[in-house]
Amino acid sequence: MRFVIVLLLALAACAPPMEPGKMKVILGATLLQAGSAPVSPSAIVVSETRVLRAGTQAETPIPAGSEKVAAWGKFVIAEPISGPGPGIVQVVEKLKQSGQSADGILAAITVDPARKDDSGSLKAGRTASLWILGANPIDNPSTLATPERILKEGQWKK
Repeated sequence: MRFVIVLLLALAACAPPMEPGKMKVILGATLLQAGSAPVSPSAIVVSETRVLRAGTQAETPIPAGSEKVAAWGKFVIAEPISGPGPGIVQVVEKLKQSGQSADGILAAITVDPARKDDSGSLKAGRTASLWILGANPIDNPSTLATPERILKEGQWKK
């Protein structure tokens, strides 16, 4: 067991350091994910195409030199399975009318059964694809028609 720990420490020491300039941090938003309580204010740290860590701003280390995006008062969700526009707004409105829970609605619009292992969540290791919204999409579905920012696989698209 001791050998394994020493080996892991040695391998970690050999790994190239992450370049802070390639990291993005979204600060202050309310993070909404299916199966989890809302996190606010949140910090989402992205390294290249993956989420490095996500959690409360108080508990999440912020890498020096990273690109910081202020998102106070905003909401962040994992990339929905359909693009922005009236279609996703109608889906959320119909789910609300049918009595679906907020968690169920988030799962319905963000979890792709074809790639369930890497969708619907912004947990560490997942693909960094997310939307920053001006309002809570459950309370105000029309915000899904025009996200304020879109991050797709670690790159800003909007």
